[in-house]
Amino acid sequence: MSDLPPATTAKKPEGFLPIHTNAFDRVFIAVVVFVAIHLFWMRFVEQDLSLYVATVISVIVGALIIARG
Repeated sequence: MSDLPPATTAKKPEGFLPIHTNAFDRVFIAVVVFVAIHLFWMRFVEQDLSLYVATVISVIVGALIIARG
């Protein structure tokens, strides 16, 4: 006899991301978002605001993704 739960019990994801994730997945997604925000910032916004603002926004978004994603 197997101790595994039946395969038909699909759980709904707990966070706001629409996929099942573990901690490594959330850190990876946060790093990708960090890079994307910086590339967007350097292309369109850096003439007006410093890149440090993008870093602060990226860290906040990354922490949110890791904690609640």
